[in-house]
Amino acid sequence: MNHSETVLKFPELHGVLFPGCGVTFTGYENVFLQKSGCDIKQLFRRASGCSSFKIPEPVCTRDDEYDELQNQLLTYIYSCAFSDILRNIHPNVSWCAFYSMGIYAALYHAGVYTFESGLKLIETAYTAVMAAKGTVSYAIATIIGLERATVEKHIAYSGGMLDIINENNGLSFVVCGENTRVTQLVDAVTDDGAIKAVILPLSAPYHAVKDLSKLESLKLCCDNVIVSAPNVKMVSCVDQTILDTTDTIKHTILDNVALPINWRKTFELLLGNDGTEFFECGPGDSLYKAGKFIDGTFTITGCRKYSALM
Repeated sequence: MNHSETVLKFPELHGVLFPGCGVTFTGYENVFLQKSGCDIKQLFRRASGCSSFKIPEPVCTRDDEYDELQNQLLTYIYSCAFSDILRNIHPNVSWCAFYSMGIYAALYHAGVYTFESGLKLIETAYTAVMAAKGTVSYAIATIIGLERATVEKHIAYSGGMLDIINENNGLSFVVCGENTRVTQLVDAVTDDGAIKAVILPLSAPYHAVKDLSKLESLKLCCDNVIVSAPNVKMVSCVDQTILDTTDTIKHTILDNVALPINWRKTFELLLGNDGTEFFECGPGDSLYKAGKFIDGTFTITGCRKYSALM
């Protein structure tokens, strides 16, 4: 694709946003790939050649169902393909941010490691987190329409073993904890007027790991595959620091597994650096939806709009 032609067709871009796991494919992902001339099957072949887990087939419809790890692997592969396309359209985008497990595709985009290294980190992190949860059955729920103080009040009433692991915006939160308590919390906040409170099809307690000794394998993997500092300004969704060295990247990968994140503060940092146009670099439109309740003048577009411009 000729860059001199694309600058006339596509909006100026300030930042690239990478979604996390558990996304819902919209059906426009493959349209974007086809119009861009991208053969994603090449990435799937590379993934199958290096993965110790079964790599699913490329998504055919928006209703295809995958398990938790498969969804994460699919999101990573599609996000990396989108990143390759985007670099041809916008070769000089300054900022990059990630939501939760979107960190691995973001690091690929930032030139920190190879496509295969990102897959290895995803699989190592998933195995470590599932080992860390032990025999506890975890659940993750999203709660929309109540303020943080109200959600925290209900968590306190529940007797603990629950954590707010992400703040999408001032009225949207993700909670993780023991299955029964999460179910009770969903019922309680629904009775208290939440617009939406649902348990997500996820069970790995990302952002809530208590036994950090279980992450030693992930630490060793980071030491082996993190070879370069980011070539863009990359924002941590854990503490909103700028990740500019290999050491800060390694620490953030571990923190991103063990500690809560805050997408609202992360996105507000981007807005505070004069960002107004962002591309959701992956399947689904979860970050576009989360942005609806964040104050500011900005636009988040994804593969659907870009497909229409091609």
